Amino acid sequence: MNDLFPRSDTDLNKPEQHSVTPYDAEFPIEMFINGLRRKMSEAEATARNLYEEIISDAPIADQIKKATTKSLQLVADLTEEELRKIDEGVVKLSFEKGREVFQYKDNNTYGAKIPVKREYLRREIDPTHMAMALQMKAMQELMQKIADQIQVVDQNVRSVLEGQQNDRLGLYYSGVSLYLESKHVIDEILKKELIAQALRSLSESSFQLSLSLKSDIQYLAEGRYNAEKKNRTKLIDEKISNIHRSFGFIHQSMILKAGVYCELGEMQAMTQVLSEYSYFLKNTIAANAQMLAECDKSDPGTKNGVWKQRANFALDIEAVEKQLNNPEKVIYLGYVEEGDEQD
Repeated sequence: MNDLFPRSDTDLNKPEQHSVTPYDAEFPIEMFINGLRRKMSEAEATARNLYEEIISDAPIADQIKKATTKSLQLVADLTEEELRKIDEGVVKLSFEKGREVFQYKDNNTYGAKIPVKREYLRREIDPTHMAMALQMKAMQELMQKIADQIQVVDQNVRSVLEGQQNDRLGLYYSGVSLYLESKHVIDEILKKELIAQALRSLSESSFQLSLSLKSDIQYLAEGRYNAEKKNRTKLIDEKISNIHRSFGFIHQSMILKAGVYCELGEMQAMTQVLSEYSYFLKNTIAANAQMLAECDKSDPGTKNGVWKQRANFALDIEAVEKQLNNPEKVIYLGYVEEGDEQD
């Protein structure tokens, strides 16, 4: 690894860091890591509040029941005189056809009815929010592993990205600018439109660069450079340079896109982006690493060579996807429907 490009700090237990500008090569991974740190911090706070709200030594089933059980409060509009009559026992609570009423009762004679409405109270714990928080806590170790793996890729491509300016990279920079603008917009409709445009730009950036990269790899794999023997070395070098550059910005686009989804709380969408990127790393980069190492004159062909390292690139995203998508692995605390019996 090049010491000029130190590793980003990916420890999810640390506070957020804002040490680079949006147009620095480190920005996407810093944004992604900060998003994960924020989610883990929120999960920690929710879990702590839950712990304080519910008796800590109670069985887990009792804890969940206490956190989600709603209580019933009967509300009626009563005058001071009517309140006094309730105290005297003249007005009593009665039940009829599944509803409650306050009704005057004197010597077994019923009088006027006072309307009563139901209000359901619940401890101030949102079950869905709590479930997601507990889920995030459970996934912290998995997400830390993903963050570390992304950091390895980021370190590998960063030197290629320094100082790169190219018209084909405009979509990436457009996505960065649009998302930054959205963070300062007050109008919610405009904010959503800007975020959608930013995500679209990042998607188009990674798609176009991916097509270019695959085309360049195919050119080298098929040995088309042999058609111009005089320029053979120059043609190979140009393709290798293009591949390095395209890979670097595909990495940036995918990680920034994942970071946007993470900041928005769209964890399944974030995971889908990482899954697509993992597939790209395995089937496009790692699968062709040996051939590209042979074409890249800057690669020594040793285990420390850039392509030997890239041959081992992978994201262990399957475990995270399973945690998010498998109902048996998700804690979901639903609302009690009116009329359901409590055990």
